[in-house]
Amino acid sequence: MAAPGAVGFSLPAGQYGAGNRGLEYTTVAGRPVHAVGPGVVSFAGTVANERYVSVRHDAHTVSSYSYLDTIAVGVGDEVDTGSVLGTSGTRLQLGVRIDGIYVDPAPLLRPARLRPRLVPSSAVPPC
Repeated sequence: MAAPGAVGFSLPAGQYGAGNRGLEYTTVAGRPVHAVGPGVVSFAGTVANERYVSVRHDAHTVSSYSYLDTIAVGVGDEVDTGSVLGTSGTRLQLGVRIDGIYVDPAPLLRPARLRPRLVPSSAVPPC
């Protein structure tokens, strides 16, 4: 499920079919866009007057950041999780491909295992 102000993943039935190959967010222009994981920048440039950055995370996985306002990295740059890739435009799309096939990025953004933390009842502030 997509967050408020977001369009969720919807893989098209065909190469040119309607759908969304990533998660698209309505954003405030000029906000930093961070890498979702460590890797090497495999593309940083303009296509059809839109700015894009792609990061190869391993032999199988590439994340792509679309509709950027500015680009702060270049091809071959190594990035870490959280590295700034550029700044957002008024929208931002995150796409992820595994072995060349687009997959829903949402599960990849969540922690693999959530660890509950128990808090003593005496630590709960009174209402």
